[in-house]
Amino acid sequence: MFIGFRLFGFLGIIAFASVAGAEEYRLAPGDVVEVRRSGADEEVSAIVDANGQIRLIDVGGITVADLTLDEAESMVEAELVAQGFFVDPEVSLMLVSYAPVIVAGDVLNPGIVEFFPGMTVSSALAMAGGSQVQGLTRTEILRLRSMVENDMKVANLNLARAVADLAYHQARLADDPVPVTVDPALRPGIPAPGLVNLDGMISERQSQLDALRERTRTLLEFWESEIATIENQRENFDARISVQDEIVASTAEALAAAQKLSQRGLQTASNLSAAEQREADARSKVLELEAAKINATRAIASAQRERVQYLAAQRQEALDGVNDAREQIALQTISYEEAVEQVSILSSGSAAAVVASQIVGLEFEIQSRRSDSDPVEEITMSTPVRPGDTLLVAIRPLEDGVAN
Repeated sequence: MFIGFRLFGFLGIIAFASVAGAEEYRLAPGDVVEVRRSGADEEVSAIVDANGQIRLIDVGGITVADLTLDEAESMVEAELVAQGFFVDPEVSLMLVSYAPVIVAGDVLNPGIVEFFPGMTVSSALAMAGGSQVQGLTRTEILRLRSMVENDMKVANLNLARAVADLAYHQARLADDPVPVTVDPALRPGIPAPGLVNLDGMISERQSQLDALRERTRTLLEFWESEIATIENQRENFDARISVQDEIVASTAEALAAAQKLSQRGLQTASNLSAAEQREADARSKVLELEAAKINATRAIASAQRERVQYLAAQRQEALDGVNDAREQIALQTISYEEAVEQVSILSSGSAAAVVASQIVGLEFEIQSRRSDSDPVEEITMSTPVRPGDTLLVAIRPLEDGVAN
């Protein structure tokens, strides 16, 4: 029995490699391998655990997940050398069985199914007894109708919110502070106005707009005050620079007079040095005032730039809000109309009518513990399933009327 099973597993590996386009199989959690190594009289079977390791007696855990058999053999050999068992060990690994596939969700027999090379979503679904779509009971139809009716309510609510958002952002774009008002042409577009408090939504957004306008007014007043204050400082710097220029001229004259007296021997060296220091201090003070004036000019430019950027950002945000709200109105209108059609079909209470109408379909998700697995954008019945994968099956009301 064991020999035959090993032969079946070996042939399965060959078949799987051919399907995969000769790409070498990489081990996954749940795979069972047979290990032969130096110093061991018999081969041992080891399962790749949830951590991606096989555990060998006297050796411990060795990570082999996502490795080919050749790479896994090299990994075991390296571990034997590292732990001092052998200098040049020989290791042979054979894949005994693939990791099973788990099928869960809306299937007749959820659980573990044995993987075989070439397995697809369709075959895995068949091994789990098929989906529950054909076996819909009246209770399940009522549950689906309840779900769709809830979708109707959500679409109606989202539609009202989008209308209120559109009014809010349009009021933001107005040149004058106008109130948040819904375009009369949009009100009839809300299918069930009695189920939503549109006036309450408008009032809430009016409060948001009032708060935004107050914040904007406060910020603009702050910038105006800051700019005016710095402008006054800059004018003050101009006046001080003018006075200081006079001081520089005066000290320069005093220094020239001191130098003439010094040349005639009528001025001491200390007095001449003091005159030179006063003249240098006066010129230095002019440079300090001019630097302060430059900084004030930069501060004014910075405040003006912040004000312009804030106002531009507010306008762009309002424009984006108008576009998003209009897009939501269109999308939610479509969602509501589709839900109405689905409720009509589900109200018949007939499973045959539901299935024939394609109002429900299967939704698949493949979960893999392999690090080299890329997410599949669209999973169909022909999508391959790999060892160790989990296939989740769900019955969902279709949004586009097309089953997978």
